[in-house]
Amino acid sequence: MAAGASSAAKTKISPSEYDACAEKAMSSVDQLKDGMWAVEAAVKEQCGSPPVREVVEGRLVGMHPYDIVRSKDWRQKFKNITKSEYAKFVERLTVASEAEQRGVWVVGAGLAPHSGGVDEAAFAINTQSGEVFGVMMEDQSKLSSFGFGASGESAPPYLASWLKQKKAEMTPAPVEQAPEISSRDRVAAYADGLARQVEKGAYPACKPIALSIRNAGRSALPENVRLAQVRSMFDKVPAICFN
Repeated sequence: MAAGASSAAKTKISPSEYDACAEKAMSSVDQLKDGMWAVEAAVKEQCGSPPVREVVEGRLVGMHPYDIVRSKDWRQKFKNITKSEYAKFVERLTVASEAEQRGVWVVGAGLAPHSGGVDEAAFAINTQSGEVFGVMMEDQSKLSSFGFGASGESAPPYLASWLKQKKAEMTPAPVEQAPEISSRDRVAAYADGLARQVEKGAYPACKPIALSIRNAGRSALPENVRLAQVRSMFDKVPAICFN
């Protein structure tokens, strides 16, 4: 740890204390001048890793997937099925939307910070039996399943769909069919959609980051350059903006 780091990073702190620390750390960095990586580095140095927000009265819907798989109620079950891959699995849920209810299942999916969507994971929890299942993609070249066979035939519906989608993404499209964005409006709309995800972050510094992504999508640069910039900027958004 760098010299001068906050003592909060050295000791366990509560979620509310972490939120306050993260907000202070983010406001101490000029994101436009120093970049998004500097924002996340400041949060990590001053506040450490996000503490687990434990499950309250069994309610999983609306929780961050990263917290569910680390919680005292569910951590061991996920460790049992992922074994030595547990740390990798958890990391790939760092950036994620809230867990959702799908019938008898509570499901969640996410990706590793700055991975560009090539390192992802998802899980499904059967709320009736308490069974847990998971899937993971590494470097967009390897898929792993946990709790069911590699064929995916016995996978929960949500994970079966996830696997199907990722297998399709891993199959290169023929050059003549490669998708291209040729409309300025489409690039701007794409950037706007990513910016809205970032704006959900509760921390003030997330707002200017979202604005930067939006502006990149609407700039006067060639479309392929704008698209590359937008994707690069989104990949570098601090994970704290997705919590």
